[in-house]
Amino acid sequence: ITGYPAADAVGATPDILNSGEMSDDYFARQWETLLAGEEWDEEIVNERRNGTRYVARQTITPLTDEDGSVEKFVAIQTDITALKDRERHLQTLSRVLRHNIRNKIGVIIGSAELLAGDDDAGVDEAVIGDRIVDASHQLIDLAEKERRIVTLLTAHPRRKRIDLAATIESVATRVRQEHPDNRITVTCPGDV
Repeated sequence: ITGYPAADAVGATPDILNSGEMSDDYFARQWETLLAGEEWDEEIVNERRNGTRYVARQTITPLTDEDGSVEKFVAIQTDITALKDRERHLQTLSRVLRHNIRNKIGVIIGSAELLAGDDDAGVDEAVIGDRIVDASHQLIDLAEKERRIVTLLTAHPRRKRIDLAATIESVATRVRQEHPDNRITVTCPGDV
C-alpha cells in the first residue's frame, strides 16, 4: 500500500506516511485513545513513498504488559481509496438525481394546483389535479428516502462494544415468549 520497501520502513515511525491532511486534533485524539489502552479505528489520508495520497481504514491496537502499561502497537491499514471515490461519485449522482426530480415535480405540482384550483373545471379535472398533487408529493418523499438510503449505504459503521451474553439472552427471552412450548437454553460466558 505504502510503496516503502522494508529496508526504508523498518525502524521508521508512521510519520513517513504523513500527508499533512490530518489535523493535530486527529493525532491528539489518536494518542489519547491508544495510551488509554483502547483500540483506534478511523480513516486517515496517508502519502505513499511516490507522493500519491491514499485513504486508509486504520485499526491500531495497543499491546500492554502484565501491569497494563502500553508497550507497543499493532496497526492494520486497508486502502479504501477506491471505495471513497465510489462514495463521492454515488453522492454526486444522488444530488443530481434529487435536483432533477425536484425540478420536474415542481412543474407538476404547479400545473396540478392550477388545474385543481380552476373554478370552471369539471369535477373530473379537479379530482385528477388532486391526484397529480398527491403523486408529486409522494415522489418528493421517495427522493428523500433515496437520499437516506445512499447515506446509510455510504456511511462507515462505527464499531461499538456490546454485552454479547445479555444480547443473546434478550433474543432467547423473545423467542421463548413467541414459542412457549419449546425449551430454549443459552450457554454463554458472562463476560463476552
